[in-house]
Amino acid sequence: MWKRLLIFLVALSFIGVGNVWAMSCDDQVSSSINGKGSVAIVPIYAADAGLTTQLEVINTSPDNSVVVKVVFRSAVYSQELLDFFVYLSPNDVWRGEVRVNAAGEVEVYSTDGSVWNPATSACASENSPFEYTLSVPTCEGDTANLGYVEFFGAWATEGEHHCSDLRSLYQDQTDGPWGIGDVLAVRANMIVGEDYIDIPVAHLTNYHPTVKLSIGQETFLGQNADSNTCEVESALALNEIDIPYNDAEGWNTLLVTTFPTKLSYDETEEEVCDGLSEKNSGPFFQQNGLATQNYGVTYTANFFDLEENTVVEQGCEISPCPEETVEALPDEVTLREIDAPFTAGWLRATFGQTTNCTNLAGENVVFSGAPVIPVVAQVSPYGMAVHVPAIEWATVTCGQGAGGAATVINGEVVTCNTNCQDTFANDNSGLLQCAIWQGQTCGDTTLICTLAQQDADLCDNTAVADLCPNVCGGTGGASTQINGVTVTCDTDCNATFAGDIPSIIQCNVWQQENCQE
Repeated sequence: MWKRLLIFLVALSFIGVGNVWAMSCDDQVSSSINGKGSVAIVPIYAADAGLTTQLEVINTSPDNSVVVKVVFRSAVYSQELLDFFVYLSPNDVWRGEVRVNAAGEVEVYSTDGSVWNPATSACASENSPFEYTLSVPTCEGDTANLGYVEFFGAWATEGEHHCSDLRSLYQDQTDGPWGIGDVLAVRANMIVGEDYIDIPVAHLTNYHPTVKLSIGQETFLGQNADSNTCEVESALALNEIDIPYNDAEGWNTLLVTTFPTKLSYDETEEEVCDGLSEKNSGPFFQQNGLATQNYGVTYTANFFDLEENTVVEQGCEISPCPEETVEALPDEVTLREIDAPFTAGWLRATFGQTTNCTNLAGENVVFSGAPVIPVVAQVSPYGMAVHVPAIEWATVTCGQGAGGAATVINGEVVTCNTNCQDTFANDNSGLLQCAIWQGQTCGDTTLICTLAQQDADLCDNTAVADLCPNVCGGTGGASTQINGVTVTCDTDCNATFAGDIPSIIQCNVWQQENCQE
């Protein structure tokens, strides 16, 4: 049964989290560390013969009734396949399942009285179950059998109100505030035969819609809310995923990655199936998505065995990416079976991207890594286990430096106020990049020109030559070292080497050859 499940999931991947937590800016959305939030994302659901996914939504507030919008999205393009509301009184729970019905369609089924059943104009019950099929995705290669689920806190009100009453109150509500507190706790598991597998769920805190959510208008994460997509991505961003694997006989390891801000399907755009939405896809994908891989996310894989031996697989580290070496996660939900060079060990998957964007306050936000929710599934002769892998949080900086300017260099956030020499004390490459960036962005060339004086070879770098013409010379940035002195096209050889005839001659000869003087 477990092997069959793995085969099913991997096959779907070729068709096209406790909780994660990252740094964020003040007063914006954050990833939860306690399993509760105002938004939740189930990173994967799956449905097939003998396989269902169960969902559970808990209102942990003892005082307030809450309305929650549930949205199902497809795995490859995040197309909305079904949406509905659940209505929870204080301490209430809604339960439902995603399954394949007798007609072979993927449906959501629930007999729980906390969901409204439009077919009977009443709340669901044992005799009147909520049974609604998911839409068939538009784009070729997409599927309704696999995807992810979003839960948006829509509205809260004091007191105990049950499904029908709460629905009426919400329908009559015209003014906010909209959203709920961080009281939503979502659980999910896959049922395989008589066994179940817990699915880690990501929760976001301090996220509130600024409009009344409805069924008629699609709800996108980071839109019509008090945190935009830039802020959501910075809250989800990870630099690194560390994945234990075992490739022995009877063992398999599967990495599941979900990118809930890619949102590439938009029926209003001319090209709805090209892997990127100009309106809805987050800034990370606009800036870093790899066009040749469905605007997927590239990473570098570094495998270790149990004895610390390693093999590095080069993904895309430097742009432009050589097509033959790119390793990418192409879909909104990608399932990747780990094909390791060793029998057992661990894999470090590193995201080397940097994203610059603007939050709703107009501040510049820079974050490293990728906005991803990772899950690892491991199949063994003893069964299947699903867990959140070890991770490294992204580096996030908000509104720092001149005009909010900031960047990420070798995993460190750099602003106009950064002391490059302290930050990159043991990293010459980082030091040079930091000094050049501050010269170009902040107008402070002191450090880069000092470094160029100490090492004339740096003037061969066009950026350095442009920033330091007095050090590197006025013609093409040419310079050299003669007896420990930097010589440029502007150097007065006689004055610089007064009394040192061999150096004066060497200086003049060099200028004649390099400066066209």
